[in-house]
Amino acid sequence: MKLKSALGGVFATVIGVGITCATTPLFAEKLKSPPKAVKQESAPTMPLQKQEHGVPIIRKSQFEQPRLTPPTLHSHKHPLPKQNTLHDSTQSKLKAAAPDYAECNFDQFGFESGSTLVNHIKSVDPVCTYGFFGQTTTSKNALSPANMTTVLNAARSAAVNYKGTNEEGMEQLFLYIRAGYYHVSTNYLPEYSAAHQSLVKALISDFSRNSHMYDSSDQHGESLYEFMILIQNVKETALGLPIAKRLIDNYNQTRSESYEQTAAVNGGLGVLYFGSFNDEYKAAVTADNSIIDSLFSFIRDKKWILDTNRAWLYNNSGSEFGRFLGIAGTKSRAKFLIKQLLPQLDLYSPVWLNIAAQIDYHTSSECGEYSNVCGYKEAAINQILPITNSCGSTLKMRVQEMTAAQMSGICSTLATQETYFHNRLNTGNNPVAGDLNEDLLMIIFNSDQDYKNYGGPLYGIPTNNGGYYLEGDPSDPDNQATFYAEEADWLLPEFKVWNLEHEYVHYLDGRFNMFGSFSAPTVKVVWWSEGLAEYISLKDDNQAAIDTIKDGSTYTLGQVLDTTYDGFVVDRIYRWGYLAVRFMFEKHPAEVTKYLNAARAGNWNTIQTLYDQWKSNYSSEFTQWTEALAAGGGGDNKPPVAVTDGPYTGNVGQGIAMSSNSSSDPDGTITSRNWNFGDGTSSTSSNPNHTYSAAGTYTVTLTVTDNDGATGTTTTTATITNGGTPDYCAATGGGSYEWIANVMVGNLNNSSGAAEYSDFTGQTANLIVGNNSATLTPGFQSSAYTEYWSVWIDFNQDGDFSGAGEQLINGQSSNAAINATLNIPASASGVTTRMRIAMKYNAAANSSCGDIGDGEVEDYTVSIAGGSNQAPISQANGPYSGAVNSAISFNSNGSSDSDGQITSYHWDFGDGSSSSSANPNHIYTSAGSYTATLTVTDDDGETGTDTGAVTVTDSGGGSNVPDACANENPVTGGRLVAGDAACLASQSVIWLSIPGVRDHNSIAITTGNGTGNLDIEYSNQGWPNGSNNDGSSSNAGNGECIYLTGGSQYWGYIKVSNSTGGASIVVDFDSAACR
Repeated sequence: MKLKSALGGVFATVIGVGITCATTPLFAEKLKSPPKAVKQESAPTMPLQKQEHGVPIIRKSQFEQPRLTPPTLHSHKHPLPKQNTLHDSTQSKLKAAAPDYAECNFDQFGFESGSTLVNHIKSVDPVCTYGFFGQTTTSKNALSPANMTTVLNAARSAAVNYKGTNEEGMEQLFLYIRAGYYHVSTNYLPEYSAAHQSLVKALISDFSRNSHMYDSSDQHGESLYEFMILIQNVKETALGLPIAKRLIDNYNQTRSESYEQTAAVNGGLGVLYFGSFNDEYKAAVTADNSIIDSLFSFIRDKKWILDTNRAWLYNNSGSEFGRFLGIAGTKSRAKFLIKQLLPQLDLYSPVWLNIAAQIDYHTSSECGEYSNVCGYKEAAINQILPITNSCGSTLKMRVQEMTAAQMSGICSTLATQETYFHNRLNTGNNPVAGDLNEDLLMIIFNSDQDYKNYGGPLYGIPTNNGGYYLEGDPSDPDNQATFYAEEADWLLPEFKVWNLEHEYVHYLDGRFNMFGSFSAPTVKVVWWSEGLAEYISLKDDNQAAIDTIKDGSTYTLGQVLDTTYDGFVVDRIYRWGYLAVRFMFEKHPAEVTKYLNAARAGNWNTIQTLYDQWKSNYSSEFTQWTEALAAGGGGDNKPPVAVTDGPYTGNVGQGIAMSSNSSSDPDGTITSRNWNFGDGTSSTSSNPNHTYSAAGTYTVTLTVTDNDGATGTTTTTATITNGGTPDYCAATGGGSYEWIANVMVGNLNNSSGAAEYSDFTGQTANLIVGNNSATLTPGFQSSAYTEYWSVWIDFNQDGDFSGAGEQLINGQSSNAAINATLNIPASASGVTTRMRIAMKYNAAANSSCGDIGDGEVEDYTVSIAGGSNQAPISQANGPYSGAVNSAISFNSNGSSDSDGQITSYHWDFGDGSSSSSANPNHIYTSAGSYTATLTVTDDDGETGTDTGAVTVTDSGGGSNVPDACANENPVTGGRLVAGDAACLASQSVIWLSIPGVRDHNSIAITTGNGTGNLDIEYSNQGWPNGSNNDGSSSNAGNGECIYLTGGSQYWGYIKVSNSTGGASIVVDFDSAACR
């Protein structure tokens, strides 16, 4: 990740940012350890979870140990098996004590208030409440000021009655409150009031005075941890100071056996960190310095922690101990105790380095007063990272521990990646003007723990992440671009440097694509920087991005282009950045070229103009593309199979018909084709006709792309010779009793006498693509006999008539002239080639070559031009009849296209509703006579229309939609729950989704109540846009109905237009009709 940090003008990148700080700190100071410029209390802690570039995977027993950011829980970069994260004893305790939680229906929170909301929060697994941290309509509705007041009061009551076992839902209530204040810190929600803050203070007081406040159980530890993070989030660190002190003092070997208790103590260290930026806290700690003595004793007397898997907590305490040098009222006491403590610690141990880093940052001029602190970094680096290596002149390494083979493997991996990067982005290997970052230095630690132990104090980088990149000032000849990384020790015995490929793309992008330093762009480029790094390193294999489309965390193209690091919304930055970059590369590569040209020249205004154009031109397409990508299964999508139907042969200057008709996609459709003919020319036609200008053997490449963006490629050859007509096989008839007397094909009308074979290739029949009439007349010496006709055309011009589709008539018979139709494929357009006609007595010729027996063979030349398309035939069937509010089944059976295929259907039911299904079901809400109109469109864009009469009788029923607006807040968008009515807000357009469509036989969408005249549209393929609708309804008033069967995709998408408030909507599955 690229962290937009001032850092004295350097460009910082963070990979896989940890979860305790939900927003990434912006450092305004020169890069030192630790940074202090930004009020870190504005960055609240997210729920305990692990992040790989941010996708939250709940791991409540993994803790993180950062150096320059608040003490956080350690989070490996992988989902460890449960048995590797908890002691067996802890597992059994948690399992035995787990309450019987209610099912998680998170969306319901958005419709609740009062005691209903409180009871729901308390009843669910705490994991269910993590959804409140997402930027969704549900979380916004649920975290309203009124609801926050209700929950704070409920939390106060629960705090008073708390028994240490979470029976009161204390942990869930804390998480809800934290989420609200987290969204305030990211400006997603407005500030809560002073009255809210008073309730928060009272809650902190109530819970801290509970008799179970310092219990040592695992269950209490979970609530206690959330409480300590809540104190940070609500910026009441002064109130948290005495609580943090007592937790630190109480920590012992018994409590260390509990991850949850350890996490709570670490939360107390976080209170100290955030407090260092809070004036009330500074006043409190100045008045009472005893917390410094507590930390001194903790580090001096509890070295036994280093022999456990809680060493990270011990090391974290060193940072907070040394941080008191930065507060005027605590500096003296801290300095006195540090001087006593440092000689008692192992030189260059993590805790020693953390304290030394604070000395260097806050009082560097006084380093001589401490033993071995002045110049400690260089000496420690030489000891901890002793190995150096290089990959040619552009890559250098300094590593903690690595074999020669492993270092060689890194060089090989990055060399391959660099070649792919340059080819994919057409850099020409030319750096942007003024970029002097000729090499990259990689600092690689031996493990995740080593990275966290040493990255901060040695290099001043935050380590609550998966790696860190500093571009520096690329125009400075003395600058050194550096990537700080860790070996993925959790993958052992597999060797891997975590995020190596992703981060190397950042280096290449900065050097070859982006003019100037990271701060140079005056437009938003986060989507590009992070999206490109993901796209180049992962290519089309990014299931995490597919999953974020499916889980509803969707963004428009405009929102993605406007992405910043503010609030650090991981899905938006990484997943949707990837999707936008991939979309532009796949669908609009010419626009990517424009973007790169502007970025390499630093023409940021041009890029802003491109953004504006893309938002206007491609937003709907992007949404449809992402939904199609998700519907196809993303990483599970099977690529299409490209087939050329080659090899091909031909002559110079002669058109060769090529075909991709045998290409296929096993789980979707082929949406585009690209031919490269090997002579510098290409085509996007399905079946092109190509002419070569020189003899030789050419490699012909066909690439097909499916509806999920996957591609398939194959090659064949085209052998081109000088010389004229190919050598065709000889053919002849026999006898003189019958012969071909006349041939009328296209403009050709040729009469001839008896012969066994006649070469009429000097005569040309001009044909067109599509149907051509032919009249073939036999001649007889005496009596007429039954003659069988065969006609071949050498479409692929390979000198024979054995190619697919080259026999057009096979055995049509008569004792007189026959009238036949020659159907010429579109792939033959522009071809001039040979036609062979054979007439045989008593049976059809079984070959185009040799002696056919009694009859005659004639050859002609044909020249084929593009023909006119035949319109498809629409068959609406009918008449139809049914009752009001009951489904009527319509069908298009019999619709056809004589020279192609029907590609779309559109039904207009005559009541303002429509459908794009071939055989839809529709419900009429009023009795009467209607005309249903079916319009079909073929693959050439031609249409055919037919109508059917519909009679609807009054069933005596009517709308039965519950009035959700009577007791629920209106929704402005989001996810619907089947069977539950939702109140629609007053809004011009409301976008709604419904999951699980493909798991049911039918879906019924009904609206009613209120006043106004709303309309609804529905699609199972993506957001409705008028062209992809499966159904729509636009009756007078708010009574609308769409009823459909056979949805194939998981998600259904609904667009509500012109809602003026007061109307309700409900979705029902497997019903007989709308309500």
